[in-house]
Amino acid sequence: MYPKMSKCTAIMVVNEVEPCVDFWIRRFGFEKTAEVPHEGGTGFAIVANGAFEPMYQSLASAQADVGARG
Repeated sequence: MYPKMSKCTAIMVVNEVEPCVDFWIRRFGFEKTAEVPHEGGTGFAIVANGAFEPMYQSLASAQADVGARG
């Protein structure tokens, strides 16, 4: 038997994280709960409102993560 999954969240890879975060905060009152800088901007961020938690990562940050493992 498999363990019960209580949550699954996708990370959306985008060109720029900041406009996505601003959209959720300004339009729907979300709160930024996590942020990771990357190359002078935001490389990763989580916004949340209740159980809904969109996560965004910049393409440059994702490519750097993959390159670091390769």
